[in-house]
Amino acid sequence: MAYHAECFGFSYLHCRAHTYLEAPPQAAKKFKTFLETEYNFPAANCNVTTDDEGETPSSAEICGRIIGMIRRSEAKDHMVVYFCGHGNRVETSDSNSTGFVEYLCCGGVAGERETRLEEFCILSIDYTLRHIVDSVPNDRHITIIIDSCHSGGILEGSREIIGSSNKQNQTRNEGPKSPFMGIGESHGHALGVCMTACQSDEEAFGRVDPNTSEAQACFTESIMQITREDGKNLSYEMVISEARKILSVEPSIPNGAKQQPGLYCEDWQKVFKFLTNEPTDIPTFDSMDIDHSSVSTGSKSFGYKQPELLKLKEEMSRISTKIKKGQKELGKKREEQRGNAKDIADLKSGIEDLTGKMKDLKEKGRNVGNQIQLDDNDLQEYFRINEEAGMKIAKLREEKELLDRQQHADSEVENNLEENLQQLKNQETELDSQEKQMRERLEKILDSSAKNKDYIEKLNTELHNMKEERSASKRKYDNLKIKNGEIENKLRELKADRYENERDAKLSQAVATLKRLFQGVHGRMTDLCWPTQKKFNLAVTVAMGKLMDAVVVEDEKTRKECIKYLKEQRLPPQTFIPLQSICVKQRMERLRSLGGTAKLVFDVIQYPYLTSFYFKEPGCEGVYKGSRSSLFFFTLHFFHYQSFGHINAMM
Repeated sequence: MAYHAECFGFSYLHCRAHTYLEAPPQAAKKFKTFLETEYNFPAANCNVTTDDEGETPSSAEICGRIIGMIRRSEAKDHMVVYFCGHGNRVETSDSNSTGFVEYLCCGGVAGERETRLEEFCILSIDYTLRHIVDSVPNDRHITIIIDSCHSGGILEGSREIIGSSNKQNQTRNEGPKSPFMGIGESHGHALGVCMTACQSDEEAFGRVDPNTSEAQACFTESIMQITREDGKNLSYEMVISEARKILSVEPSIPNGAKQQPGLYCEDWQKVFKFLTNEPTDIPTFDSMDIDHSSVSTGSKSFGYKQPELLKLKEEMSRISTKIKKGQKELGKKREEQRGNAKDIADLKSGIEDLTGKMKDLKEKGRNVGNQIQLDDNDLQEYFRINEEAGMKIAKLREEKELLDRQQHADSEVENNLEENLQQLKNQETELDSQEKQMRERLEKILDSSAKNKDYIEKLNTELHNMKEERSASKRKYDNLKIKNGEIENKLRELKADRYENERDAKLSQAVATLKRLFQGVHGRMTDLCWPTQKKFNLAVTVAMGKLMDAVVVEDEKTRKECIKYLKEQRLPPQTFIPLQSICVKQRMERLRSLGGTAKLVFDVIQYPYLTSFYFKEPGCEGVYKGSRSSLFFFTLHFFHYQSFGHINAMM
């Protein structure tokens, strides 16, 4: 099997008779490349004809190239004819499926306006295209793609699968004859597949690519886009349906205008894969067991949308009605045939009898013919009566033909009305079914709505209770958190007290050991002196600082021996105060005259074991310098009121 293609794209650059188009030449070249890359058409079998390089082929040349492709083809070959350019139509009185003669325009003769349809027509119904397609042998397939205005119904006599151009289903081969009637024998088979960019009363539009600024044909671009995105398993019917969807939202088409592609072929051809002779693998509605009630309520289990499904269902119903009607008529005809067989036999016998009698009468007339004598008046009367009879017979024949035509037209109208009535009945049944389903669905929704309202009220009550429980839990949590903080503070204080007690015990044990080993060790300051009252404990501790835990020794030698011992035993370091090394400074007696709650620290300490040494503060060379001149106050107001400069003051 081989592939052949003839692509035509005309811009009419050198033709004054038609408007210039920029897109067709580029569209034809792109479509040729598309066939070669996407469908493996051999480049040697794909030809492109354009007029952008000065060539203006005539109708005969273009048709000759198509005919040559058909003659070069062999059995099982697939042929493609693509055309992009101007199209138009003229009204005709001949029998035609659309009531118009659609035609495609070639470049024509430069500078001249064509005067006859044949001079600027490449392919037109009732002319060339039908007879060219009719000459394709049965074992080959041809696909015609027309991207032009008024292209719907361009293939006269073909069945319209998608579209609204054909006004009648059958066409008589009357009207003007094609100049190519002798191209080959008519094989009386299907006319192939014809894909048109629009309907007979519509126009085809182009656009400009915003990225490349290239002029494009909308229908051609949509076909290439669909097959690239959705694969090569789409049928002709699916490609046209998807192209219709794309063009229905095409922004380059003016408001109020429509461009609806059409498909013309036999029913069994519409399921073939695009540009092949093989049926598609995608199931159709004819081969699927569909639950129509579920589909009518919006089911999308097969990927089709509701409008397309209803259209297909109506078409299925119409076809089923036609089949039933045809079967009934066939039964009637068969019964009539059986009844007429007897009548025919009787008529034949009667004809034979009449023939015999006629022969006898002719013999008798021949014998008495010479005996009949007519005068001039009788002859004139005979001729007059014969003429009147002839005129009446002619008139009656004309009336009969007129009545036959009217009867045929009335029968066609009756058939159409019956089909429309059946379709409306099917639609009424479908709508009744949908109404019933919608009412049932509404009742279910109302029932569920009442239940949901009760459930919502219950949930709101539970939510209110949960909020109250959450508030109570939060208050309880805050109280527990406060108590926990207080307990942690107490625990922290207890740990600090335990640490101080352990530390004090260790220091006391170390001092006791030193006193036992060395004679010059007198003891710790806290053991040798203490406040006169408990309320002075904190003030005295702050005033003494780290000297509160200092160890009092006799001289510098004893201090060094004690330090050496602590290092050897790896005991914590302590502060030692040698009595022989300290110096005494005079107390500031004027501080006792301040009055109020101010008191010298020296005056609130009792030291029965020490009479000749004083307290020492870090950084002071004298003993008891800081503590002897330190003051403390019982009230905060008096503390803020006094200012001592270098004198230590404590609350």
